[in-house]
Formats: sequence, C-alpha cells, structure tokens
Amino acid sequence: MKDQILKQDAGKLRYDLVPFEVIDEYARVFTEGLKTHPENSWKKLVAEDPGRIEAALCRHVSKHRQGEVISEDNLYHLAQIIWNAGALLWRKLQEEKVEERKKAYELHHLSIADAINSQRAAIFAEQEAQRRKLGAKKADRAPEGNAERPEVCESESAGSDEESKEHGFETERY
Repeated sequence: MKDQILKQDAGKLRYDLVPFEVIDEYARVFTEGLKTHPENSWKKLVAEDPGRIEAALCRHVSKHRQGEVISEDNLYHLAQIIWNAGALLWRKLQEEKVEERKKAYELHHLSIADAINSQRAAIFAEQEAQRRKLGAKKADRAPEGNAERPEVCESESAGSDEESKEHGFETERY
C-alpha cells in the first residue's frame, strides 16, 4: 500500500464549490462598469452612500421578479444583484476591520497600561520591603529602654543619598 499524503484542508474555504460561470458574470459587471466609471470608484460610492447601492439592488431584484432577465447594459439582473450585494458586503467587512483595529488598539493600550501598573506595583512593593528592612535594622540597633533613635553614620548607610534617590528610595538621616 502506498503512503498517502494527507492534506490538511479542514476548515478552509472551498473555492472549488463556487461555480466559475457565476464568477464570470460577476466580473462582467465590474468590467462593464469601467466603460462609465473609473476603476474601483465603486468603493468610494459604497463607503459614502450605501443607500444608492441598496436602491440599485432593489431595482434589479424588481426587474428580475418581473421576468426581465437581461438589463439595458446587456448584463444579467441576477449578476447585478450579486454585484450590489457584494459591494454592500465589502463595505460591511471594511467596517468590521476598522472595528477590529480599534479593539486591537484599545487592547494594546490597555495591556501597556496594565504592564505599567504592574511595574509600579512591583516598585512600590520593593520600596515597602526596603523600608521594612531599614526599620528592622534600626530597631535591632536601638538600645533597650532608649526611646531615641540611634544615629546612622555614613558607613552604615545602604548607599549614598544620590543612589537611593535614583532608585526611588528616600533615606532618613538622624
């Protein structure tokens, strides 16, 4: 038995099911449009005035339902219905892309804000730990029964004031 190559096409679009004769008539409507309109000018019309496309769609549906097969442009009314519906679908898909981009933009900025807030929380926690550590060292060095705080000399300090401030820590001098 020969080894069979398994093609992973589950969930993919099945273009082989689309009748090419229909695609040809759909393309014919685009091609005829070039006789009176600049290439891709329909995109601007659909974006700015989708109502005109909807009205044309309804006119072609009406003509088809009345039994008229071919339009005055020598095109099938059904092909023009497909064209108008396709133009409206294209507009809807463009709107959804814009919405997806907006959501992605918002999520991106939210994730940046979350990262900044997390970083701030970590810095705050580190500062608190340093303060506690310094407080514990001071308490260990305080003589029993003496309420006064001992003086800290430069050699005992954790670093220079400049270093501490650079890292966001304030040092106290007594």
